This record gives sequence, structure tokens and C-alpha cells, in this order.
Amino acid sequence: HAPIPIPTNSNTNSRIGIGWNW
Repeated sequence: HAPIPIPTNSNTNSRIGIGWNW
């Protein structure tokens, strides 16, 4: 997992536009 949430439509929490940069 990433150390900080990056504003993007990735995996987790993509519903609000915040997810891990996978």
C-alpha cells in the first residue's frame, strides 16, 4: 500500500476520487 492517499480513481476509495496509486 502507498504511504499517502493520492487523488485518483485507483483502487480503494475510488468512489470519492481518492485511492492508492496502484
